[in-house]
Amino acid sequence: MLTVYEMNPASFTYNCPFILELKGKLNVVSLHQALMKLCARHDSMRSYLSLDSDGITTQRVIATESFEIPLACWNGAQLQFLTSADFPIIEPSKPGPAGILEWLREEAKRPFNITRGPLFRAVLARIDSMQEHLLLLCLHHAITDGHSVGIMLKELASEYTSEAKGADCVQWQYADFTSGSDAFQNRRFSSPRFSTGQNSWRIFPCFSYRPISLDHLSQQKREAVFP
Repeated sequence: MLTVYEMNPASFTYNCPFILELKGKLNVVSLHQALMKLCARHDSMRSYLSLDSDGITTQRVIATESFEIPLACWNGAQLQFLTSADFPIIEPSKPGPAGILEWLREEAKRPFNITRGPLFRAVLARIDSMQEHLLLLCLHHAITDGHSVGIMLKELASEYTSEAKGADCVQWQYADFTSGSDAFQNRRFSSPRFSTGQNSWRIFPCFSYRPISLDHLSQQKREAVFP
């Protein structure tokens, strides 16, 4: 993917944008904090690509304390930036919902610099009233795929609800699963879901017997090839 980027840095082919329609009263500060917690939990959302000294593509992860997700907010009159991250975005040129939607679509086409990061940005736009917003979330394909989007949206909604209520939303990282951490495995093995799955295998007769011990040919005494 880094090679493709170096061949055409201006391409937005690998941009993965989606626009969410948010209805009801929105707490922008809580939304910002939810996005930051989501990025803090998943190293991949703070990653970018670069070449090491041997010319091999390497994944780099921005430290949580120095990471800021680019987040811009259009309140209907002016463009506000909720973070100090570099965000070269201009105000919408056309008024009304149709103009704002067109503006968001154009922003979704702006290419990422995958050798610097971040590869994730967000734009929030208010539509006519305080009760309706459009949220653009744009990620590079280097840090996401189609399956990951659904997981991210689910966690974002959970984080936003917890942040608005002042509660903590503790989630596991994918690295906890792959590394087999004791805390993750203990929670997994003690869950009712695991017990149900384990018991389901015991109902099959073929699993109720111990395997038969076989004498392999390598364990049998052989005659010498050369007398």
